[in-house]
Amino acid sequence: MKSILHKAASLLVALIISTAAVTPALAERMTWTFDTSNITDDIQVQLYSQIDDQEWPDTDRAWVIDVEESKSTYNISCVYEEEICYGAWVDGDTSSYWGTGFNDRYNDSSACHVCGFEKNVTIKLLE
Repeated sequence: MKSILHKAASLLVALIISTAAVTPALAERMTWTFDTSNITDDIQVQLYSQIDDQEWPDTDRAWVIDVEESKSTYNISCVYEEEICYGAWVDGDTSSYWGTGFNDRYNDSSACHVCGFEKNVTIKLLE
């Protein structure tokens, strides 16, 4: 009887350990608001993870903020402690940019925020 209980306990411990090893990181939510009230052009915006290849809204597209809009808000799911940076640029002109720019091209630590520590991020873009 002891042998069966010992085997069962060993299997339970192994199951718990293997389950813990594959449990995905908990998703967090972040809200990014872009204030473009001082901008006179349409703007494109993307968010870039600094730990993997994740991009929001997607790797092949950006959010477009129409010149008529003064604020635009985007909600994303991210991994706790993941550093996320924004890149924004004038629609049709990637040389005019804010943050890390088009395709996360430029280094700008002030454009980066940490998931789970900052739930709401507001960025005021100035011309």
